Amino acid sequence: MAASKRSLPERDHQQVMVDVTTVVDLAHAFVPSLLARGEGAIINTASTASFQPLPYMAVYGASKAFVLSFSQALSEEYRDRNLRVLALCPGATETAFLTPPESRPQLVAGARQSRSSPRACGHWNRGAASL
Repeated sequence: MAASKRSLPERDHQQVMVDVTTVVDLAHAFVPSLLARGEGAIINTASTASFQPLPYMAVYGASKAFVLSFSQALSEEYRDRNLRVLALCPGATETAFLTPPESRPQLVAGARQSRSSPRACGHWNRGAASL
């Protein structure tokens, strides 16, 4: 079924699967080998949307808040084992994210770069790191 024809519950479920379930699954997949190496880092992409409720984008904001919280929790859990975990929280970027699929122009190589500055909002072992 085309993305624009999916029902709201289907789109919400798909968003949770990508933004929440995949982050957890990837952590489970990579943490053991990073611990076995004795060092490593995980960088998860959250969003500035992590910090506040987003009316009309509730699932997006909530899923990004999960990514931030999950990353901070893992950072604390593994801080004494030389595994650093960071949540990157970029602001709004110039993409087709908010444009309905049927209204999007063809994506072209070399699309315009974002004008926003990302924030690091997780922990690097001890204390919050904010860039």
